Amino acid sequence: MQARRQKIFRSLTRLEDLRALIVDYEDLDSECFDIICRNFKKLVRLELRQVTKLTDEDGAKLCLLKDLSELHFQKAVGFTDRAFEKGLGSSAMKSLVMADSPLTDRALMSIAAHHARLKSLNIQGCKNITDAGLALLLEREPLLESLQLYSCISLTDEFLRALENLCPRLRYLQIWACRISTEAKEFFERRRPKVRTRPSYA
Repeated sequence: MQARRQKIFRSLTRLEDLRALIVDYEDLDSECFDIICRNFKKLVRLELRQVTKLTDEDGAKLCLLKDLSELHFQKAVGFTDRAFEKGLGSSAMKSLVMADSPLTDRALMSIAAHHARLKSLNIQGCKNITDAGLALLLEREPLLESLQLYSCISLTDEFLRALENLCPRLRYLQIWACRISTEAKEFFERRRPKVRTRPSYA
């Protein structure tokens, strides 16, 4: 099966102008991922829905995609902070979705260093990031308009207090399955009334 999939990816390399690619199967291997990063240099959007077999060495190749402005990856259990050290594509990246990865605040600092023009950020199931780390990232993201956080269980009310003075263009905030109190949510809504929040998040 893997050999067949590698053959398919190699056959796609003739599509030099490919702009968007969605990969939705669980056993994407390093060879297929290498084909993507080394051949589809004009990719603008890349969505990897299940990347359980990829490692930091694979993630580091994302820096080869210099036009990449939208990146979504899920179930990235093999991506740690090292995968982010050289950036994840274009320095002008606009949308980033990261799900189920053991990344820490160090990875957030790498994102801040390489991608300071994000408009949309979605972090899911990343249980090691902290209030301070996420706040430091958002200090570098003045263009951010949408922020979604799911099951980031180390985040607390302190994060919302910090967010009050960050991201002046923020217009949408969704937080759920985090340790954010109703009181902190209501206080934030009073301080930032122009930010649309989900009616109920906890």
